[in-house]
Amino acid sequence: MEKIISHIKEWKWYYVVAAFYILYRACSSPETSPDPSPEEIQIENTENSTVKTDNFVLNGLLNGIQDGYYMKNKFGDDLILGGNRVPVPGAEYKFLFKENGEVSLQQTSSKDGQRAYYEGNYKVVKNDEEIVLIECKLSDGKYSNPTMIIEYSKLKKTYTYKEESSGAPSFNLEKIN
Repeated sequence: MEKIISHIKEWKWYYVVAAFYILYRACSSPETSPDPSPEEIQIENTENSTVKTDNFVLNGLLNGIQDGYYMKNKFGDDLILGGNRVPVPGAEYKFLFKENGEVSLQQTSSKDGQRAYYEGNYKVVKNDEEIVLIECKLSDGKYSNPTMIIEYSKLKKTYTYKEESSGAPSFNLEKIN
């Protein structure tokens, strides 16, 4: 019986941590972004629904796995709650880029398989001879409004998810179609 009670208490802790994580992510996302500078490249829509920007094409599905990690505070140190580091389980990310600058995200927890869905818009915020930075402003329609950055390396022909705000590790994305 004690083992069951201990397990229930541990689960409650997990939900408290998950709630703090969601709140942290929602609060750390900027509500507005500055106007783009003249050197930023704007997205153009073409007749075949493929987004092109200076010979850069983005459409379809990007998929990747983010390993679990411990949440960081604004100084880059481990976030401590109740004397414990705050774990964030690994997740699979599927970004679906659509016409008109729309993006959808399906995020699946590797711990329990639960899925979270986000909708939003994306834009190219940097496009030079080496990289393209794509900013995705997303919302789950309720509490979470993350801004995510995807970097495309023109030299390596690879996509990488980048996030600095919560200490989340970067990870590679694979273009599915």
